[in-house]
Order: sequence, then C-alpha cells, then structure tokens
Amino acid sequence: MEKDQYVWNPNANQEFTVDTALSQPAATFNKNGGFNCTVGTSAKLSLTVTDDGTTTWGKQLIQDQNPPTKTTYFTITPQASLKMVSPGKLVIGEDTVQTRINVLGSKNLNVPNLQLFVHEVFFSNMEMAIAESNVEMLGDNFSYLNIGNASIDVQDNSTCQITPSFGEKKIDIVTNFLMQVQDISSAQLDGVSVQPGAKVLFNLLANGEPDYPTIRLSGIDFLGPEAKNYPKGMLNFQTYDGKNNRGTFVLAGIGNAYQYTAMRQLQLISIDGNTDPTFINSRLNTTNMYQNGNMILTLRFQK
Repeated sequence: MEKDQYVWNPNANQEFTVDTALSQPAATFNKNGGFNCTVGTSAKLSLTVTDDGTTTWGKQLIQDQNPPTKTTYFTITPQASLKMVSPGKLVIGEDTVQTRINVLGSKNLNVPNLQLFVHEVFFSNMEMAIAESNVEMLGDNFSYLNIGNASIDVQDNSTCQITPSFGEKKIDIVTNFLMQVQDISSAQLDGVSVQPGAKVLFNLLANGEPDYPTIRLSGIDFLGPEAKNYPKGMLNFQTYDGKNNRGTFVLAGIGNAYQYTAMRQLQLISIDGNTDPTFINSRLNTTNMYQNGNMILTLRFQK
C-alpha cells in the first residue's frame, strides 16, 4: 500500500487510512482530551518515540483548551493495527479525561491489532474494548504497568496479553480495575500486584454453550503479604443460566493445597457475585486442580 506522509496532531481528530510510520519525541505524540485517533480499515500505524519522555493519550489541558467533550477515542478498525515503541512512558487518560480504546477485529493479520512496547504504561482513566482482535503489551522494553482507573473487556474470540518482562516486571493495580473476558476469549496478566484499598474484579462471562473464557494470572500469592489486599470475590464466574460457566482461571505458580486453603479462607472466588463458602465449595471443581505448578479453577457443570 502506498504510504501517505501524515503528521501527528495532538489537537485534531485524525484518521490514518494508509500504512503510516512516524518517528518523533514522546510529547509530540500526545492526543489532547476530546480529540480522537482512528486507524482505518487495513491500515497499519507505527509510532516510534525517539526519547524517554512521556506521551499522554487523553491529556487534560489548562482552562478551556479542550473541546466540550473530554473523552478521547482511539479506534482500530477491522484489519487495522497500531504499534507504539517507546523507551519512556505512555499515560492513557487523566483525572478529568477518559480515554476509550476500541480494538475492533478481525484478526486476519500477521501482527496483533494493538501492540504497546513501552517502558512504563499508566492506565490512569481508560476503557478498552477488544473484539475479534489481539492486543499485546510485552517485549524486552516493557517493565511496568500502573492501573489507576481502568476496565478491559475481551470478547469475540480475542486475546489480550500483558507481560512486563524487563526491570520491575510488575502490574500495579492501585485504584479500580475490571477485566472481563467473554465467550472463547482469553487474557493473560503477569506480575500482578494489588495495592491496599484497590477495587479489583476479574470476571469470566459465559454467554452460553460452548463458551470457555480464560484468564491467566501470575504474581497472585494467597500466602504472601499482599493477600490482605485482595478484595473478596475478586475472581468471579458469571453464569449464563444461573448455574454454569465453563470458564477457567489459571493462577500461575501457586498450584498447591496450602494456597487453595488460603484462597478459600479469604473468600476470593465468587459465582454471580455470591461468595458464600458453602455454596462455592459445592460448585468448585476440585478434580485436577493442580497442573504443572498452577492452580486451575473451574466450576462443576450442572444440568
């Protein structure tokens, strides 16, 4: 596809309709609150940051410089992709500006639809919807994710992988985080750390048979010092008929009876929001719960 010479504009609604590669300092890739970015169908947008500064998508300006609506949208349309590489920081949303990222299938690409290879990322005020798409945050440069106020919804046979693999190797959930995985989609979060007072919900949503959503988490430790920070019912099975959900939680590296006992005592599993221990014990499938060092949480199927 012939390339067009776009110039990134923080103060404009932009649609990139052909393959475009831009390389410039971090702050010049800001998108100010109320302005939007769309990657058009089949286009590939590549952003390379040339310094270790901060890029903000959904930046709050002083006084009345933002448009009347303070929501910023990033939309990746079918067959399109967006990739950012940065040695610095990416802040998505601010206190008074919400940034919504919509990644809208399909997955027939040689690369994922959204790739963030950034040293440090901050989900300050963000909603992300992933439909029939793949999202990746990983790579040797990705060290740290801070989640302030954020939600991620993964559906329509999509995948989402967030794996800090350099330096801190940590995902800090600080304030409020909802991750929902539906149908036959999957998500993987590595290095999860829950801070005191944080509201956290990992929700497996089955819409019917044969849905089997999966969430894989590493860094969770029911016997460690952070266990007291885990909110009651944070691992929820949302059933489609009041009884069933074939989804799976995979808790990496803690597949043993000591961890399981601690998890039960903390009442961290819920079914449709119900954390009653007797009810949970009657529904949880304890067959082959420990596999390859991991804890596998599923429900017994009920007719």
